[in-house]
This record gives sequence, structure tokens and C-alpha cells, in this order.
Amino acid sequence: MSDKYLTRGHRKYTRISPGSVYETTVQTLIENNISSIFPEYFGKIFEPYFRTPAGDVKPDLVLIRHDYKGWMLVEVEVQGHSPSAHILPQLAKLTFAMSNDEVLGHFIDHFSDSHNVKNIEKALSSKPEVILVIHGSSDGFQLELKKLGVVALDVEIHSFPPNEYILDVFDRAENFIDTGLTCVRSSNIATQYVWVLPTMEGLPYDQLNQNIEVRVNEESSIWRIEQKKNNYLLRQPSDIQSLNGVAKVSVFRHRSFLSLKFVPISLEENR
Repeated sequence: MSDKYLTRGHRKYTRISPGSVYETTVQTLIENNISSIFPEYFGKIFEPYFRTPAGDVKPDLVLIRHDYKGWMLVEVEVQGHSPSAHILPQLAKLTFAMSNDEVLGHFIDHFSDSHNVKNIEKALSSKPEVILVIHGSSDGFQLELKKLGVVALDVEIHSFPPNEYILDVFDRAENFIDTGLTCVRSSNIATQYVWVLPTMEGLPYDQLNQNIEVRVNEESSIWRIEQKKNNYLLRQPSDIQSLNGVAKVSVFRHRSFLSLKFVPISLEENR
């Protein structure tokens, strides 16, 4: 969990406790930030009706990949709702969902001006991925989510009155892709905890919050991202011991760019 306050410029944003805002508000915030949270997808709030062997169900968002290789059903929840009585049964039903005329018609009606209908049909021909976005933490039922094949995104919300919000998204999936790029530590002793982040195609630097999750070995921590001239810098927390003596790392990114993973490059590999 992040600090109670988040400073951006001269403004101090207050962390909102889960349950302090309506689920519909969280849904709207997720929709407004689709391009940042799910940069490889497009879509909008849409609650189609699916009749499945496990029961009837409606997701909160339906998204299609920009490359049309798949689509996604998003369930938005709030910590405090019962996992066993509500959240998990809803997700279990969604894992049985398949495309129908309502879904196809929605995307044709709203996106045919910018997306070819045949490509939309191609994307919807596969089995959808199911994602849980929860305001709060899903830590208490990760095992059950893994059994369902559902990935969870834990969201913290900070607000500045009357209606400005910042979302911190913590991705629990281990689905990382090798970028083939390296991130280099500053050689200056005064800035030894600063790393230069390489330009990464698809990573929306200008849309990122001031923090990003970085994983090193089994450690996961929040690093500050800063812009200096034309470079983006990552400030390593001083308590990360596994990078002691490491000057260069290979960069892996999560498929949705919500987090990065650093793999230390040994001195031998640098030679």
C-alpha cells in the first residue's frame, strides 16, 4: 500500500480507502484510463449479457487487442465485497463466456469507423481473457484466482478535490516479455540509485504516474520515474539489496506495461 498522500507538483492527493467511493466511480476511472492501464487494447464500459453453463453474467468492460489477437472481459470490484460469495463466483462465470451477437454488434456500432469489421470478428473468435480490477487488494484470494486463470490488478486511488484522481495499479501477473533493452545505472556516486530508462516502444511515458512497479528477483517495489531533459530516469529505493554492485540490467515489461522486471547482467556478460 502506498502512502496516505501523493504529491504531484504543488498538489497533495489523498488516498481513498476501498469502499469510500462507489463501484461505478471506480468503473468510470478505469474506463477513462484504458489507454494507460491496457495500452494494447481498446474498448469502453459495456455490460453485455452472457449465458454460460455456470450461470448468467455481465462483465463491466469488454476490450479488444489492437492487433486483434484476442479480447478481454474486465470485472471491476471493491475490496470488502465477499470473494467467496460474490467476486469469485462472478469471475468463474466469466471464464465460460464466449462472444455473441450483442458483443459483435457493440464493437461494430462504436468502433467500425476506426477498426475493420473482419478484424473485430477475428479478435472475438477466440476465448476471452478474464481480468479482475479491484480497488484495494486481492492478496487474500490469489490462489483461487490462479485456479480460475484470472489475473488481478490491484488499484489504489488518490484524489484532489473536487474531481481529480490518480490511479496506482499493481499487477500481480508474472507475464513478462523480454524487450531486448538494457537499463544502466548512473556512474556518478551522487546519483548511484538512478537508472536511465531506455525508450521502449509502446510504453506511454507521458501517461505514467510518477511511480512504477519494478520487480527484481523475488522483490517487488515502487520506483519513482522522473523526466530530465529527453531522458526518463528511475530512482531505485535504497533498500533494494539485490542490485548491489550491478551496473546494468536487462529490461522485461509486463504485457500491459503496468510493471517492469529487471534481470541483473553480470560483469562477465558485459565483457
